[in-house]
Amino acid sequence: MRLHRKRVDPTVRIINLVMISGFSSSVLNSTMLIISTAAGEWLLGDVACQIYALFSHVSLVGATWMLSLAAWERCYKLVAPGDHPAMFSQINLKILLVGLYMLIFLLCIGPIYGWGEYSNYKGKLDMVVMVSPITVNVSENHFMTSTPSGGTRTADSGDGTSQIKCPSFTDIAQLLSAYLQSRTDVKVRKFFENPQRNMILFSLRTPSNAPIEKLYGIYIENFISKEMTEVISDTFPNAYCENRSTLFETSVTINESEYKQYKEVFVTFQSLGICSIDFTNVNQNLDTWLVFMFISMVAIPYGTLFLSTFTVLFLRNCIGTEIMTAEEIKHVKLLTVGGFFSLVCCAPYYAVNLANARGQIFHVIANFTVTFLFYNSTSTVPILYILTNIPTSRRKFKPKPTTHNTSSIEANGDAIEQNTSGSTSS
Repeated sequence: MRLHRKRVDPTVRIINLVMISGFSSSVLNSTMLIISTAAGEWLLGDVACQIYALFSHVSLVGATWMLSLAAWERCYKLVAPGDHPAMFSQINLKILLVGLYMLIFLLCIGPIYGWGEYSNYKGKLDMVVMVSPITVNVSENHFMTSTPSGGTRTADSGDGTSQIKCPSFTDIAQLLSAYLQSRTDVKVRKFFENPQRNMILFSLRTPSNAPIEKLYGIYIENFISKEMTEVISDTFPNAYCENRSTLFETSVTINESEYKQYKEVFVTFQSLGICSIDFTNVNQNLDTWLVFMFISMVAIPYGTLFLSTFTVLFLRNCIGTEIMTAEEIKHVKLLTVGGFFSLVCCAPYYAVNLANARGQIFHVIANFTVTFLFYNSTSTVPILYILTNIPTSRRKFKPKPTTHNTSSIEANGDAIEQNTSGSTSS
């Protein structure tokens, strides 16, 4: 005998998915936020940072889109009631969910391949290093023309018996990058070469104030230029470029105002240690990514949510209350109110991050508060559903006295009294 499972109403199924996705996103992100804030930095490395940030935003955006799906389902049932059972059948709902999360994954993967950036760092500090070749008995600069395409070339020393490497700008940039990270614990995010001007631009980041303060200290004392010159000389002694012996001298420039801004504004702001979208201008595609993110992760899901719920409520007022049950109206109102509070929780996060990216200083407590609200914005609807159903659940389990039970109790009391009286008389 084949057993048929009881058919679950699509609305109930979608609301259950809203609650699961909302709470799971909140628990994942809030837990990582608390751990990272307590540690003061991201603990799991760069690769784990990228993976976590991707799935963190997939869970956040997915939960938001689930709210819009729930609202759209209510609207679809009202507008096309005949097609609703087939559209939101069990198999079609599964297909919708798989397609929805695949789309969200594609929306959030941009920073992985360079469109935007996921990072536990905020901002950057630029450091300019001028590498000046000093050629023996030659006044013009042969360093630039020795390796125009990068890499390391060799040259004959003159007698045909030995060849000495001539470093390219890439060789020197990589060497100085390794020196900076080992000497000061500052992270080199990227470096840019300009052979025509004998210049290398380093974009630096630091997990805390100590490394950047150490770097600036040795810069002020002019130690860093001397040490870089020594590092190049030790690695490429008697470099021979264009048949001439060449020495290299470095000079370093760090803008004082940029240093103070980076330390006071960005390093303080990143002390939460959480890995998320970097709103600062470290990426050349940042503006287009932020516009795309706002449209796909905020405007479309919340716009669909409010448009659908307002359409349902408007049609109900125009046509009459008989088109929807009281329970269905309750679902729509909860989605509207919950979606509003969800958007209210998101707005301060975007406002604070965008303001910080433009140089505004925020206390770590303020940063933690808006980030915590943002990560828990997906729980607003689930919490409202729980709160509005608690009284009903309690009433279901509360025993109700009946007339039959009261009468039985009174009859038993009378019988006990009669038995007691009879025993006393005898």
